Amino acid sequence: MSAEFAMAVILLTGAGLLIRSFLAVLAIAPGFRPEHVLMVNIDFPDSTPQSTQIASCRKALERVAVLPGVQSARAVSNLSFRTTREPRD
Repeated sequence: MSAEFAMAVILLTGAGLLIRSFLAVLAIAPGFRPEHVLMVNIDFPDSTPQSTQIASCRKALERVAVLPGVQSARAVSNLSFRTTREPRD
């Protein structure tokens, strides 16, 4: 009985700390207004040469940059908010 109570206290404490940490992360400003950001993932086949990938991304950025209301268009090769890529079968 006392072991069950101890485990319950440990689990509740862990859950409380997890919630507290999650709320602290939500309070951190990302440095941009996320409601005005559009993120698109372009996944090229592994056989596509890197030069072709770069050229395609540049062409897409040029087309997006001239759309009405677009203030800035950028590309990154590794987005820090993204999880690691899962291996393909």
